[in-house]
Amino acid sequence: MSTADALLTAEDTLKTATGRKDATDALAWIAEGRACSPSVPTYRLIQALITIADASPGVSGEALRKVVRRATSSALDTSADLLNVNSVRRPSEYEDALRMLSSFTPTGSLADLTIDALSVAVTRNDLVVESLGLVAALSWRDLRERAAQRRVTLPGRSDGQWDLSQLQVVLDIVDEIVKGTATPGLPGATVARPIELLAPDESHGWEAIQHYLDGGVSYGTLLAQRDVGSAWGAHRNRTSSAVSGVVTEQILQELTKAGIAYWSTEGKGEPTVSRAVLSRYAAGEGSAPGQLTVVTRTIKGEPALAVLVAAARDGGTARKTSATLLPVPEQLLVPAAVVLVGAGWSNRGETDALVRAFDGRVFTESRINELAALSQEAAEVVGPA
Repeated sequence: MSTADALLTAEDTLKTATGRKDATDALAWIAEGRACSPSVPTYRLIQALITIADASPGVSGEALRKVVRRATSSALDTSADLLNVNSVRRPSEYEDALRMLSSFTPTGSLADLTIDALSVAVTRNDLVVESLGLVAALSWRDLRERAAQRRVTLPGRSDGQWDLSQLQVVLDIVDEIVKGTATPGLPGATVARPIELLAPDESHGWEAIQHYLDGGVSYGTLLAQRDVGSAWGAHRNRTSSAVSGVVTEQILQELTKAGIAYWSTEGKGEPTVSRAVLSRYAAGEGSAPGQLTVVTRTIKGEPALAVLVAAARDGGTARKTSATLLPVPEQLLVPAAVVLVGAGWSNRGETDALVRAFDGRVFTESRINELAALSQEAAEVVGPA
């Protein structure tokens, strides 16, 4: 299609979407944020606006921004829901691990913790090291990074195989934090310590830890910890990829309802493929990004449309993720669509760039039905051999 024909088609799309008889009026209508007819899929409207904006930015650029903001506004608050809650350890499991650890000390108290006691305890309870890290307010990732700074590599998992040198560096790291003997890196700063150790009422260091283990901490301490560390933050980080899995399942359900065949790394009712196989369908011998979860098929069973899912709760995450997504369409053998979920996307300038990179094929969890309709169109097209 020539540039002139593409422009005429785009103007017709705008007039159909707005009910205006003139393309200029249609642009003004959209730029004012007025409602458009649902008979024109949003991605088609975006594609038309991109075509017109490329020819004459002006009002069309403002209209495009308005539609993109609305089209990428996700109602999914990834901070409001939790996934894989069954994987969370019960408080009693941590307490049991620490009590076992204390039972191997000379006095039965963590105040007299030794490397010998730790080396025995880890063979009896695989949560001991992780619990010890949490005593110092260090997640497993934090603990591994602190050890790496001391040129000691910890096992990949806290329940892995430990040698004495690894246990010693863990004990040293935790001991410095609990006792408050570590030196801050910034002038006038305080070394990050658990909030319950910053101003203990009666005891200090390991004596305070043993006191809390035996008698518990106040509810106020729990609330203060939530304030400085936020609730469920680490768990959300560990399960962030599960959000994409849930959204992908919704996509697969819509594709199935629409009669669209696909390959996917997810799915409860259909056979799945490995990420390497899915990547081969979408990118040939190239490497597809981790956000790729589905490749739909043509009526001849060939790759038709690559579908990616990306979640961003905030603008910072959206910015970082956009950087990985922007080059993707050029790397694939088939057209690509992306489903953006989370509040971080709609007000980012990077999202405007994504819309262009994906030729308007940008959706949210509330517009998966449009993605299914697009997939039906793609299924009629003969894909690459």
